[in-house]
Amino acid sequence: MSDDPLIEERYAPDQATVQAEHLLGAFLEEYSTPERLRSADLKDIQERYFKHLGLYRRAGWLVKMVDQLLRDPPRPGILRQKNHRYAGYACEVAHLAGVGDYSSDAWRLFCKKSFYAGHQIVVADEWRTLEPKDKNLRRYLERETREEQVRLLTDDVISRMAAVERFSISLKASTTAWAADWVRRQRSARSTTTSRPAEGSIFGLFRQRAYNTVQPSGCDRFLNARLRRPLKYPT
Repeated sequence: MSDDPLIEERYAPDQATVQAEHLLGAFLEEYSTPERLRSADLKDIQERYFKHLGLYRRAGWLVKMVDQLLRDPPRPGILRQKNHRYAGYACEVAHLAGVGDYSSDAWRLFCKKSFYAGHQIVVADEWRTLEPKDKNLRRYLERETREEQVRLLTDDVISRMAAVERFSISLKASTTAWAADWVRRQRSARSTTTSRPAEGSIFGLFRQRAYNTVQPSGCDRFLNARLRRPLKYPT
C-alpha cells in the first residue's frame, strides 16, 4: 500500500508536518498490504501511529476501509454512492468507510487515473472539470491550471522559434543560390566583352554595354588620345 494515495489521504490530510510524514512512512512500511492491516491490532496501531497526531479515530476508519476494500473492491466504470449526507456524490470508492466529499475529490484528482491505468483503461484527467469544496484541493487545481498555461505558452514559443529557424535556413539557402547565379551570370557576361568594366561598379557595367554596342571610329580614338594629353604652353 506504500504507493496508494488513498491511504495517505485518510492517514493525515490535515497534518502536513515532518512528524506526520515520518509516521506515515513507518506505517506503510509495516503494513505494506491490505491483508496485514486488516489483521493488525487496532489498539497497537492507535498507540504507535495515531496518538501523537490526535487522530485516534482515524485508525479505526482505516482498518474498516481496508476490510471493505478487500470484500468489495472498486471496479472500473462502477460508481458508488453514500446512503447518508453524501448521497448523490458518486465515485468508484464512495462506498468505503470514511470516504466523504473531500476523499472522493482527492480520489478523482490523485488516484482515479492510475487506478484505471492498472486495468489498461485510459481516462482523462478530471482536474479540468472538478470543482472541489476543499480549499487545499482548489489551490492544487489553481496550480495545475497555471502550470498547464505555462506549458502551453512554452510549447507555442518553441514552435514559433522552430518556424523562424526554418524560415531563416530557407532564406539563407535561397539567397546563397541567387548570389551564386548572379556571380555566374556576371562572369559569363564579362567573358564575352572586349573591355573589362570597373570592379564592383554598376556604372562600369552600363558603360561597357554602351561600348560594346557602338564602337568608336579611328578619328574618335585619335581625338580622345589628343585630349587626354596635357597642354604645353610656349615659354
